[in-house]
Amino acid sequence: MTISELCYELYKINWMKDHVSVQEQMDSLKNYYEDSKMDTVPTTYQQILEEFGYRGEMYVCFKEFLENEYQVKEFIKKLLGNNNLFKDYEADLADMKKNSDN
Repeated sequence: MTISELCYELYKINWMKDHVSVQEQMDSLKNYYEDSKMDTVPTTYQQILEEFGYRGEMYVCFKEFLENEYQVKEFIKKLLGNNNLFKDYEADLADMKKNSDN
């Protein structure tokens, strides 16, 4: 796992905490199960979430995260909550910027 992947996973958890209750998540999964019993076209739960989200909302994809949220040092520092991890993030961010300049 890379530091950017770690940050993305933490971002998704944080997004879910702020936007979707545990009960909504549980209900969504139960509804998927019930719907999948009648559906002849197999669709994964993850595909349903990516298309419809929760009440039409969903966290951003990894690429969009890297272009936006990942660039906000204060936000990432709060997510990581660890100076050693934050140093890894800063090194990765510097590499990303160096590579995009080439």
